[in-house]
Amino acid sequence: MLALTVTADFADYKRGDHITDAEKIAAIKDSANVANVVQVVLPDPPPAAPTPTA
Repeated sequence: MLALTVTADFADYKRGDHITDAEKIAAIKDSANVANVVQVVLPDPPPAAPTPTA
């Protein structure tokens, strides 16, 4: 999963936050705040455990 990791606080984001929304990523890449993030690839979340049926 493509994401941005915040390296310096800006707007409502704090250092260490991961931004995964594609529209927000595109907007940040086209702004001056691009200097406050690094692009990373996060592992896909594990699949949800199946729910038991009765």
